[in-house]
Amino acid sequence: MAEHAVLFGIDSNRSDLTLNAFASAVTPPLNVFSPVYNQTIPNPEILTADGKQRIQQLGFYLQDQVKFNQRWILTLGGRQDRVKTIHNDVPQGIAETSKQNAFSGRAGLTYLMSNGLAPYISYAESFVPQVSSTFDGRLLDPSRGRQYEIGIKYQPENSNNLYTAAVFDLTKTNVATPDLNPAHLVLNPFASIQTGAIRSRGLELEARTELTRNLNAIGAFTYNDVEVTKSNDVDLGKVPPRVPKTTASLWLDYKLSGPVWRGFGFGSGVRYTDSRFNDSTNTSSLPSFTLFDAEVRYESGHWRYALNAANLFNKQYTSTRNTFTHFLGTHRL
Repeated sequence: MAEHAVLFGIDSNRSDLTLNAFASAVTPPLNVFSPVYNQTIPNPEILTADGKQRIQQLGFYLQDQVKFNQRWILTLGGRQDRVKTIHNDVPQGIAETSKQNAFSGRAGLTYLMSNGLAPYISYAESFVPQVSSTFDGRLLDPSRGRQYEIGIKYQPENSNNLYTAAVFDLTKTNVATPDLNPAHLVLNPFASIQTGAIRSRGLELEARTELTRNLNAIGAFTYNDVEVTKSNDVDLGKVPPRVPKTTASLWLDYKLSGPVWRGFGFGSGVRYTDSRFNDSTNTSSLPSFTLFDAEVRYESGHWRYALNAANLFNKQYTSTRNTFTHFLGTHRL
């Protein structure tokens, strides 16, 4: 006998992007890693980009989760998306409207063992609309993703504890990469072609455990090995910028009891982010950082009131940086 749990829905979103860029004929070099101040920099007067782009996306999805023989769980799902993109760039003389359809599917199989173990395997597809265009103004097709995952979950009998471990292999194709054709560069120096690919392989561990009746802990660890496997640029074989190889977190949550404190609770946690490369050539990197967070909350019926504090000790750190930009992480000034 089989039990079905069917899920279906529709979602819609719209994104509006604007790009205005000016350049000057003669500009002295400026390096944010070793800045030289008091230079005379002329006002930019040459309009190099004046573009607007609107992306409208409508998606329909359907999923069926089938449980049979009280042991096997089969999940099958699909999603059909319609994307309309309107792209205009005055200096390049580009005015184009693109309509695209994309289907992405997913499948998974889980086996429920009597001792609380549940090994599983899954496959999933995805796509993301592109904002880049070719030298003649044609918009690129959406990039596609394929993920294979195998793992195991464990929930001891008569407990709220849950432990999971998984390994994954994810490949992103149709990635925009620079068009290095000299003739195309003359017509459009910002032109791209769709020959890039990025591969991501790694391990994920997570534990949710009840330490005491009122104290719970959530821990997570991720190892992610990412590499650009196809590209026309200098990033071929490199790690994409701003991608840490490892991340980890631990959160403790305590729920107060008793007639006076019923509904009150608080939590505190720590987050670790590994070092990341700044640029596509992997010549410089940012150091790792560790942040602490906290929360105080009150729950009553269907209502929940919470006060959250991120980066509790106001650690100053740099989240991303490259030759042109330098972004500090969240902290009090």
